[in-house]
Amino acid sequence: MHLHVRLGLATDGIFPHAVGGMQRHTVFLANALVAAGIDVEVIAPSGHEHGDYRFEVVTAEWPRGGPYPLTLQRWSQRVVEVMRGRDYDIVYGQGLTLWGSTPPNGAPTVFNPHGLELCTVPERVARLKAWPLRVGARRQARVASRTISLGGRLTNVIVNCLGVPRDRVAIVPNGVEPSYFTPNEVERNPRVVLFVGRLSANKGLDVLCEAALQLPEDVRVLIAGEGPMRPELEQRYADPRIEFLGAVAESDLRALYRQAAVLALPTRSDGMPTVILEAFCCGTPAVATDVGAIAELIDDTTGVLLPRSDATLLATALRRIIDLPADERRAMARATRARVESRFSWSAVARQTQTLLEEVAAS
Repeated sequence: MHLHVRLGLATDGIFPHAVGGMQRHTVFLANALVAAGIDVEVIAPSGHEHGDYRFEVVTAEWPRGGPYPLTLQRWSQRVVEVMRGRDYDIVYGQGLTLWGSTPPNGAPTVFNPHGLELCTVPERVARLKAWPLRVGARRQARVASRTISLGGRLTNVIVNCLGVPRDRVAIVPNGVEPSYFTPNEVERNPRVVLFVGRLSANKGLDVLCEAALQLPEDVRVLIAGEGPMRPELEQRYADPRIEFLGAVAESDLRALYRQAAVLALPTRSDGMPTVILEAFCCGTPAVATDVGAIAELIDDTTGVLLPRSDATLLATALRRIIDLPADERRAMARATRARVESRFSWSAVARQTQTLLEEVAAS
């Protein structure tokens, strides 16, 4: 028998009004929790309250101006004010939406820091810029009853970077909707490599482009997404094997996943990338770096896990997938789809989250 839980879920944006992994996670998780019988209110900035949601939305006005860490901290204070008089049993903080604050009614909190790039990004300048965010994350982790790890290497990052005792870390993965992303073998092109994501330094796009130059002339590397590195990459890697698609609509993205032989993600820091889960739903294997919680997704049956973001290693792994015989390609497609259906569907993630929330509420 499940406990009745009234949940407040704080987020800085809701998909599709705000685009990002955490914003998508909010919508799908909240809808799945409502379907599981949990009373969910999502606290978000204004402009996000209208949508096809099963949950209620409560607005906290986003502050104007100032550096992002300071603005986010100020907004977290408004979130606390909005919670006054709302009798939540638990408050779930997406990212740094609470910044170490606690609900006015003393309800326990659960903290989901997601990918924790603020602790793992390798560039020194980026790490220095992330220092205020690390301070906020440590404060939030210190007061939370549980801090969520997506699994893999992230558990040790949470323990070591945020100072969370291991017995207060709960492992709950990201999720995906298998009925939305579906395979279609007819459209598969064994000479297409796909990247999906923001074109930023930590995603390893330079490594992917260098690897593309080592692939056969008939292979096409499709790069879907926008970001600050696009002009530099397009100028530096003007090669017929590399095509920059820009921002891609969801319907077109599904077609790209189904067409590609393999998803490439030589990321330098990450959590549990939704793009890998979406590709797996479509039966598309992945080659990605062993960072964050990616090792929870990729093994020899679903792709290739790289020890580091390296162009030669990536090119070798991509050639291995591209050159697979048809029967082995079909077996890998079945394995990727089975992986998400068994462990990473939103219904499965909601069940794990519900168990966690009931455990925290009971204690």
